[in-house]
Amino acid sequence: FQNCVVIMTSNIGSHDIIQHSTDKTQSELKKMLMNELLKHLRPELINRIDEVVVYNPLSEEIIQDIVRIQLKHLEQKLKAQQLNLEYSDDIVAQLAQAGWDPQFGARPLRRAVQEWIEVPLSIALLNNQFGQGDRIIIKQGKMGESFEFLSKR
Repeated sequence: FQNCVVIMTSNIGSHDIIQHSTDKTQSELKKMLMNELLKHLRPELINRIDEVVVYNPLSEEIIQDIVRIQLKHLEQKLKAQQLNLEYSDDIVAQLAQAGWDPQFGARPLRRAVQEWIEVPLSIALLNNQFGQGDRIIIKQGKMGESFEFLSKR
């Protein structure tokens, strides 16, 4: 490993970081995190770590940006099938809210986009509900629990 960089991530201490990210400095957060790491990792391992980086909790705006990136990937897949995808900022906000968990960060967002958009849309595509050249518009579904897909040529 002479010419390698090893990056390890962990949620150890994330609760403290979320709780104190606004009232503590970065160095204070880092000290809190190091104390928490000592409770979970052996000192021999911690001694081999050159740097510990504390990440601040993600803002709602950043979470929505991540959802937009994931939807852009879906748009690209649909364009290859000559389909267009349209959605509003409200849909992005709803997906962000459904898939974001302060404890787990942005990781559940991928599953939310899959569960709420990709899987139902895939089923609709397999059922030939859309044809080449269609614009697929994501709308809020009934009772605020799901999404609908409308087609326009």
